[in-house]
Amino acid sequence: MRNATKVLLIAAVVFAVTGSGVAGAADRAGIGLEWGWAPTINLNGLSSDFAGTAFSLDWKVTDSFSVGVVSNAGFYSGSHEYTDDTGANPIKHNVQLDGNENSTVLRILATVPVVTFLQAGLEAGVMQIGPSTYTYVNSDGTTGGAANFGSAAGIGPNFGNQTEGIVGVMAKATLVQAESKTVSAAISVSGGLRFVNLPDTYAFGSQETNTTKTPTAKIDPITNMNSLSLAVSAGLWF
Repeated sequence: MRNATKVLLIAAVVFAVTGSGVAGAADRAGIGLEWGWAPTINLNGLSSDFAGTAFSLDWKVTDSFSVGVVSNAGFYSGSHEYTDDTGANPIKHNVQLDGNENSTVLRILATVPVVTFLQAGLEAGVMQIGPSTYTYVNSDGTTGGAANFGSAAGIGPNFGNQTEGIVGVMAKATLVQAESKTVSAAISVSGGLRFVNLPDTYAFGSQETNTTKTPTAKIDPITNMNSLSLAVSAGLWF
């Protein structure tokens, strides 16, 4: 909650500062609403991508500068698997984790000189990572467990249920735009790179326990929620 409050305060300051310096551009200012779909690739060791929806409230301060608050909702998932060769018939142990995530960022964009349909800018905000649901299965059809991944009986790994800060860069290109006297509509695509640092978390467990390998293989921790996204959005400006 503290991080979310900081983002709102930053947004208020930016709005106040930019608004005080653009009195002469009031006729060009406008409020925009955008809805989009944002498939995202995690860059952190989670094996799956997540795709989510995006909603933004934007303020066009001038024809070349805008500020907005963007909200994303999606999910994350990942898995780890290894071969248990301690028995006569080797099997595979697999752990799958799934969870939800929500992000809220303040976005500042400026039009690229000469290329008027392209904007670039910065993002800062918070990510809320929901707790993971764990599923353990073995390749022979039996039910696995956290003990196969270095955890004590009855105690498993725990990933998520935390709030972390976001910083990022992004670019946005307007593909189609139509205007009337009071409303304009646009379809755009955008790409962004976001950085979210995490404390080292052994999300899948600490080691591959049931194996004759020496030394026993360590399972790498999850250290971030960095991601690369490509969003397709439709927007209305008033």
